[in-house]
Amino acid sequence: MTSTITPPTDVVGEETQMLRPVRTLPDVADPDVVRAVRRDAQKHLGMSELGAKAMSTMWANPGEVLPQISSPHRMRITGGDLLYIQAPAWTARLVPDPANPRIASSYAYQLAFREDADQAIRFERITPAQPMTPAELQTSAASQKDLVKQLNDSIAKTCKANEPYPPIAEQGIMDAPFGVMTQFNFSDGGNPIAVPVVREGSTRVSYGLEYLGLTAEDVLFRMPASTRPLRSLISDVNGVVQSPAETVRLEDLAKARVATVQFILIVGFHPDQGDTPDLAAAVKAKVAQEHINTKNNWKPSDRDATMADDCLASALNAGVVSADEHRWLSGDMSRDTAAKLGFGTYTEDRFLELVYLFATPEPKVHRAIRQPIAFVLARDNVRSGVQVRRTSKLPLAVELTVRELRFGDSGAAIDRIAKVLAGGANIAGKHVARPTSRTVEQLEEQAQAELDERKDTTPGPAGIELALRALYHGAYHGAFHIPRNDLGARSDRRPVHHVLQDMLGTPSGILQLGRIVENGRAGTPPVTIDEHGITVLAADGNPAPLTNEVIRYQLYPRGAATNEKTSDPVAAARKVMLEHMRDTCNAFSDFKMADGGRGGAEGLSADVAEQLIRQLTSMKEDADTWFRNGLKHAAMAELAAMSKPEHHADEESDEADVAAFPETQDGAS
Repeated sequence: MTSTITPPTDVVGEETQMLRPVRTLPDVADPDVVRAVRRDAQKHLGMSELGAKAMSTMWANPGEVLPQISSPHRMRITGGDLLYIQAPAWTARLVPDPANPRIASSYAYQLAFREDADQAIRFERITPAQPMTPAELQTSAASQKDLVKQLNDSIAKTCKANEPYPPIAEQGIMDAPFGVMTQFNFSDGGNPIAVPVVREGSTRVSYGLEYLGLTAEDVLFRMPASTRPLRSLISDVNGVVQSPAETVRLEDLAKARVATVQFILIVGFHPDQGDTPDLAAAVKAKVAQEHINTKNNWKPSDRDATMADDCLASALNAGVVSADEHRWLSGDMSRDTAAKLGFGTYTEDRFLELVYLFATPEPKVHRAIRQPIAFVLARDNVRSGVQVRRTSKLPLAVELTVRELRFGDSGAAIDRIAKVLAGGANIAGKHVARPTSRTVEQLEEQAQAELDERKDTTPGPAGIELALRALYHGAYHGAFHIPRNDLGARSDRRPVHHVLQDMLGTPSGILQLGRIVENGRAGTPPVTIDEHGITVLAADGNPAPLTNEVIRYQLYPRGAATNEKTSDPVAAARKVMLEHMRDTCNAFSDFKMADGGRGGAEGLSADVAEQLIRQLTSMKEDADTWFRNGLKHAAMAELAAMSKPEHHADEESDEADVAAFPETQDGAS
C-alpha cells in the first residue's frame, strides 16, 4: 500500500492555500563550472571581466546557465528582442533597484533636503543607467555610502508601499524577477562594483532580503566578496529545514522559501532597425510595459515621475538641456548649488522652465520630450500612431516640480498642489515661451498692454508668464483650488487655467496676479488688493487673505464680463464658443506634431480615419451655423442702431472673432 504525504494547508476565508514545501539548499557551485560561465559570458555575451565574475557566482546551479549563454532566449518588446537567460539564483546576490519606479514619486532628492538636515540620511542619487557593454549597464554614485543609503531607502519605501499576495513567507517568490548586470562607478574614486540589479520584481526581492536578514551593504559588498557569507547562509537554512517540524517557526520557514528564486537575467537587445533603442531604453520600456500596459498600473504619480525622468534624459541626450540643467530640473541639485550655478533666480523659475520644455511645440524640444512617451505607450497590436498631447505632458512637468516638496509625510497636500498646478499650467497653450528675467512690474505693464491690444480671450506671452508665476505661489498657499461641484448651481466648475484667463482679462486681475507673486517670493500667503493695487484690510485690521473662494466667487466670479463692452448674451455665447474653438485648434496642433511633424490619417485604421472625418465634418457644420447666426445677430443690431440715431452702434466688428477660426482648405470657417 502506497501512502501519500500532502503538504500542510492554511484556510483563509473560503480559500484553501497550499504552502510551499521547504527543501534543503544546494551547496556552493563547483569552481570549475563557475569559471566556465565566466569565460563564456565574456566570449559570447561581451561582458566585462568584472561583470562576468559577478554574474558567474549568482546562480544556485550555474550548470543550468552554461548552455544558455551561447544561445540565450528571446523576449519580444516594442522595437526589438531582449535576450535573456533564466535559472535559479541566490536571492542574497540580487540587488533591488535603487531607483525603483514603483516608488518614483517618493524618491528623496537633493532639492528637498534642507541645509540643516541630518547628514546620516542625506545622499546623492545615482545617475540614470547607460549601456556599457552589449550585456551590461553602468551608472554612477557619489560614493559607496551614498549608494548604500539610497538602496536602504528604496527597500524600506518599497516594502511600505506594496505587500505581495500570496504572502512571500508562505509561497516564496513566485513570479520570476528580471534584471541586468550593472556596474556602479563612484565619483569619489572608490573601486567599481558589478551586481545583478533587479529591474522588475524589486518588491518581491526586497521582502526576500528582509526575511533573510540582509541589508543593502550585505547584497552590494559582503555577499559578492567571497563564498563564506553564502556558505553560512546555506548552513543556517539547511539547519532549519532538517529540524523537527514542531520546533520551526514560520519566519524560519520563510527564510528557506525565499533563499533561491527563478531569475531572468537580460543579456542583450537586438533592435528591429539600426542601433536604437539601446539596452538601457529597452529595459526601461519592458519595465514600464509590465505596469502601464496591463491592468496592474502604477499609481499616476509614480508613472508620471518615471516617465518625466525618461523625458528629461531624452532632452539631455538631444542637447536640449545641459548636464547641470538636467540635474537642476530633475531635482538632483540642492538649492545652494543651483544658486551658485545661476539656476533659479526665483523659486518659481524651475516650474516655468519645466512647463516650457513639456508644452512648447518647438520641434527639437517637442521630439525629445515626446519620444520616450510614445515608445513606452506604443503597442504592437495597434496600428494607429500614439498621440502624445500637451495635456498629457504637463502632468509630467508638474511631477518634476513638486519634487522640491516631497520630504516627510505630506503626500495629501502635495497631491493637491500638483492637481492645481497641472490644471493651471494649461494656460501656457502653444504660445508658451521660456521664462524671462522681467520684474513683476514689467510683466504687469506688458500684460496690461497685451490686454488693451487683444481681441479675444487668448493671453499674450507676458500675461502667460505672470499667470504661471502666480499659479506656482498661489497653489502652494492654497489661493487656487481645482473646481468644485458640491454647491449645486453655485458651483464654479471653471478649470484653474480659465480662472487665470479671467484674471488676465481685467487690469485689477493683472495687479492681483502680480501681488500673489510678490507675496510668494517673500514667503507669505497672498493678500487681497483693490483695483488700485492697495491692500484690502480685514475687520481685524490685518490684510485680507486671498483665498480660492474670494477669487472664484467674489473678485472674478463665473460668467462675469472680463474685457467685454456689452452684456449681450449672444456675445457672451460667442466668447465661450471661441474659447472652445481655440482649445480645439491647440489639440489639432498636437495632432499635427505627431510622428515627427507628419501627423495625419496615415497609419490610422480605416474605421478610426472615418470616425475622425465624421467628427471634423460635424465641427465644420457647427462652425458654419455659428457664423451665420453671428451675421444675423450683427445685422439685427445694425438695424436697431439705425432706428435709434441717438445711440451709436458698437463699432467693434465680428471680423475679429471670425478671424479666430482656422480657415479650412475649402474656405469654410
